[in-house]
Amino acid sequence: MANSGVAGIITDDAGAPLSGAFVGAFDTDGLFGDRLLRDSGAPLAAPFAGFVRSAADGSFVISYTAGKYTLQVRVFSHNKRLLGSAPVVPGATSPLVTLAAPIRVNAAAVTAAAATGWLVADGAFPTAITGSNVDFRIDNQECWDEVITAVDAAATSIHWMLFYLDIGKCVFRFDATNVPATGGRLEEALKAAAQRNVVVRLVCNDLIYSRPKVEAEGRIVRSLPYPVHTAKQVEAWFAQNAPAVQVRRLKTPAYIPIHTKFVVIDNSKAFIFGSPFVQDYYDDSRHAIDNPRHGDFCNVPCQSHGIKQPTHDVSLFVTGAVLGPLNETFALHWNAAKASGEPDLPPIAPPSPVASNGTVQITRTLAGNGRFPAFPRGETTILDSYLRAIGKASDFIYLENQYFTCEEIADALILAVKTKPDLNVIFLTNNAVDIPGYKKWQPATILRVRSELTEEEFGRVGFFTLWSHEPPLTTGGKTRICRNYVHSKVAIVDDLWATVGSANLDGDSLAFSQNSVRDSYWFVGGEFGLRQEGTLTENRESETNLVVYNGVDGQPSSTLPAELRRRLWAEHLGLATSATDATPNPQHPLLATKPDTGWLKLWRIRATEKVNKLKAAVPTVGVTRVLPYPTRLDMDTDWPAFEARLDWHVELQDPQSYLEAFSIDVSKLALLKHYRRFSWDTKTWVDDE
Repeated sequence: MANSGVAGIITDDAGAPLSGAFVGAFDTDGLFGDRLLRDSGAPLAAPFAGFVRSAADGSFVISYTAGKYTLQVRVFSHNKRLLGSAPVVPGATSPLVTLAAPIRVNAAAVTAAAATGWLVADGAFPTAITGSNVDFRIDNQECWDEVITAVDAAATSIHWMLFYLDIGKCVFRFDATNVPATGGRLEEALKAAAQRNVVVRLVCNDLIYSRPKVEAEGRIVRSLPYPVHTAKQVEAWFAQNAPAVQVRRLKTPAYIPIHTKFVVIDNSKAFIFGSPFVQDYYDDSRHAIDNPRHGDFCNVPCQSHGIKQPTHDVSLFVTGAVLGPLNETFALHWNAAKASGEPDLPPIAPPSPVASNGTVQITRTLAGNGRFPAFPRGETTILDSYLRAIGKASDFIYLENQYFTCEEIADALILAVKTKPDLNVIFLTNNAVDIPGYKKWQPATILRVRSELTEEEFGRVGFFTLWSHEPPLTTGGKTRICRNYVHSKVAIVDDLWATVGSANLDGDSLAFSQNSVRDSYWFVGGEFGLRQEGTLTENRESETNLVVYNGVDGQPSSTLPAELRRRLWAEHLGLATSATDATPNPQHPLLATKPDTGWLKLWRIRATEKVNKLKAAVPTVGVTRVLPYPTRLDMDTDWPAFEARLDWHVELQDPQSYLEAFSIDVSKLALLKHYRRFSWDTKTWVDDE
């Protein structure tokens, strides 16, 4: 017989029924990860297709396509946070499986504060932190110059989570009067710090390809070569040039890198970075097509798919008590990377508190499968934080992120828009990204949001991209346009909550690695198979975000979320200081008063102005940087047409197709595939287009 349904009861740990929870049935024996079971003949009902709601008495019944399953029922909150799960039922074959015992959800998970509050209530750091000062560093010129200055001034210690450092090819600080062939390089600054007896410790992301046959034969598991990552190059450079610098390589499969990026200096200040240290990511608020400090193209793989464009990113500078969780996170990875016989990190004294400008929390993503003995199942508090904030939103949700492939975030946004009639969603992202596997995943996620919302609901959602549009190089030439790359990981909700850090809005950074699922399909077993670490759903990157609160859940007021919003929007929307000064003006009058239908109206007005300037008989350069993400409202919104519409969305990764979707005559423009290259060796522009 085949199993086609499951029934049971949801209670809290005191035995009281839990009504209204989202309940889903999963097959946990799939090669490609756990699979949500649902009736293939039923329509996809929004917001959570395939889920049911528990009744007033806590009961539920789920029906799905008949088969033999390794069955598990899971319970989720109103914003799809996992609350609890039933024991696995192996080899379920009876038509209707009735669970022997209620699924008990921890009482704390269903209290108003824990289930629906703004603050993260679990993980390593569930307590809000006071006594910290937070400042934002927008675009990497501002950030990198300051961090190397801080390294130069370091007196006691430097602890760095180093995702990628392109040794010898990345300049942090440029000589103001010199063509950018010289300047400050991080490795030289760290060398000088060690020579001053500063204790310098680096944890390097060391990607491996782990082959089952090789491991079975006891042969060496090797790291992937440069330029896929730089751990070996960093270790070798310091071993030769600054042996006092302590380097540990934390080996990890390529699909779950140590993606977090931060440094703690003298236990008194820290930077949380958005970007790896690759010259392609160096930029300022102008995002100029011609910027000699971009240099020539780096060697990082997959760059032709995404970067080589003017790049926008956001980082943080923090002081005070918040350094405590950063120290603990560094120690966790430093100790995990130690070789046999090496010591753990000595205890670090608690950092001194400072005058606070906002209550904060550090949220993290950690791999499970026992990678970190203290966190055997890992941690997903970044996802929890996002889902809480999206669920609490009533006015606007602003997201800027290079990726959007996480189903949990998509589901939460769909639910929020459907249940909050005044809510606006503004999402700044990319039309093409730097991971080939995301070629369809990202447009498919955007399209799914579109497909599961009505016309009115989607009218309150706007996706946008960034572009640089500049005068011609020569008199009589065409104006030049080049898309920008959004690399930031920022979210702001209602000016009450904001987060910045290293986590993308993909499964790898938040829930579980979508890349590991893909790799398990293409490279299972054999000489070249990639070793999967335990349960696929616990394969995650290491990530670190900071969350700041403004007057919610009893926390003090803070202007930080609104300040970040105004700074970012002034840059993106071209809200300049004056007609002669293009410096973004966070105090611009247009940012002071919300339009009648919400902030999305301002974005659409500014984006439409840019479209119209590009469609003019002679395209006109404007200060606004945003263009809307094209949508085909004329196409059938039924799910069977999804693949046909997805093909059209995939085509938008080509800049020409993207612009032509607005009936822009691209022949009147000099459409550039990338920024203008500059050779630091010859001190000349490299004109290859």
